[in-house]
Amino acid sequence: MQTVTTSPNLYQRCLIRARTYVLNHRESPVVMLARALFSLGYLLRRLGAMIGLPLARLSAHVPGLRFAPFLSIALRDISSQMTVATEAEPFEPVRVHVLQTRAKDLFQRLDKAQPGSPDHWDTMSRIAYKTGDVATCGEMAAKAFSLREARIRDKGLDQLGFRLIPTSIFVRTIGNVAAFETYVRAGRLGLRENCRLILPLHPETKRQFAANPSYIDYWRRYIDIIEDRKELAQLKYLDEDLYVDPRVIDINGQPLPFLHSAVARIQAEWETKGLPHLFTLDEEHAARGWQALTRYGVAPGEWFVCLHVRTSGFKGGDAFREAGIEDYFDAIRAVTARGGWVIRMGDPSMPALPAMDRVIDYALSPDKSDWMDVFLCAACRFFIGTSSGLYIVADTFGRPFVQTNFLPTGAVFFRPGNLFIPKRLFDRTTGKELTLGEVMSERVSYAASNGAYRNILGLDWKDNSAKEIREVVIEMMDALDGLSAHSADEERTQAMFRDMTARNGTLPGLHNFPIRCRIGQKFLNQSHI
Repeated sequence: MQTVTTSPNLYQRCLIRARTYVLNHRESPVVMLARALFSLGYLLRRLGAMIGLPLARLSAHVPGLRFAPFLSIALRDISSQMTVATEAEPFEPVRVHVLQTRAKDLFQRLDKAQPGSPDHWDTMSRIAYKTGDVATCGEMAAKAFSLREARIRDKGLDQLGFRLIPTSIFVRTIGNVAAFETYVRAGRLGLRENCRLILPLHPETKRQFAANPSYIDYWRRYIDIIEDRKELAQLKYLDEDLYVDPRVIDINGQPLPFLHSAVARIQAEWETKGLPHLFTLDEEHAARGWQALTRYGVAPGEWFVCLHVRTSGFKGGDAFREAGIEDYFDAIRAVTARGGWVIRMGDPSMPALPAMDRVIDYALSPDKSDWMDVFLCAACRFFIGTSSGLYIVADTFGRPFVQTNFLPTGAVFFRPGNLFIPKRLFDRTTGKELTLGEVMSERVSYAASNGAYRNILGLDWKDNSAKEIREVVIEMMDALDGLSAHSADEERTQAMFRDMTARNGTLPGLHNFPIRCRIGQKFLNQSHI
């Protein structure tokens, strides 16, 4: 591993040298005194934060005040309050309106006090996101990105040749990896600046908090992962602007502030150039995984699918993304009737499956491990998923997938060869089902919380039926077995559906760009476009 190049900034060089001295002279009286002073400073900062929030809230009501630190705290506080307000039951629209008005006032005062700062633009983008204002969200996020990049250039940080990946975002959930997958692919395609990507990863963080350490190790092919404590100490004092913002990516000088749209755009370019999928299982990893499967009766050469149905136990709070495992039993039987095995993925909080032939409840197995999770996703014939990030592992290994009960529809960045069906949405007042055109519209497709659907948009959702799930799984098996022969009418309706997604802006920020995968054919036949 190369030693990290440090910033030429004199202040940062002094900090790094001081940190190195501390590491090498831990028992020195000078170092012990410095540690005590730092601890005192930490306590004072905590006290300042406790006092600062009420003062910031008070200052927000003082017209003409432009003391930026208090105004910034007040604006971030409104963002937090907006999360609570949009999710509240009963919902109070007036409360949301009041918070929006206060946020706009604070933003204007902050922009006058700190015209070159990206921070208040970023906070306003988050507020707009929570209230369903897609256009403002994208505009504010793109502006924040441009200001931050300008600040990076002003500091000379763009000359260093590397960017840092935010550790907690990358390692805590597998779904977040999609953001950095896009950054990696864009670099390989020459669509962004050519620089090293560095992930600072403390060994304890990896051990305690990483969602899947084995999957992180596969990313060493594209990312420098630094775990050495001395190198981490150097990185600690580098400028925070060096960290990549995973929500926005610059493609040929144009910021694209919608993550899933960026994934779709860059994957399309990747496939146009005929580039392979990111990962292939290591031979030793594959052999170890197949050996483990033989203990469950899976013979060498037999095929299996992975099934992951999101429930509330692991994270909770996202009912619109969850589903009931019992609705998948018919699909399971359809797979096993074709001679396949079904391996249920997940975590130990999930309800146990009833005994079924050729079904392994791996989520509750004592053999569950990070490396086995990766093997199963990488070696399955295809993956059956819901609105949860585990399918991304399968995708990066080139395995096809079927996404069921899928919301938000703006996250349908899937490549050709994959299938999806969304949950059905209904108007809460009239009970009328939304057409697919409405489900795939920009405003609805960008909703990503219970409150966004129920309170901001006034919608309820209904899970896919067992019949709908079984039909789309059979459609995938037929395609892989070479049995699917779609009629001219079916191809026409698929084309109409894709054209509609382009017109309706299903993938925000991309002009006239359709989704690229198929929607389940029978689901489409039974729906209104």
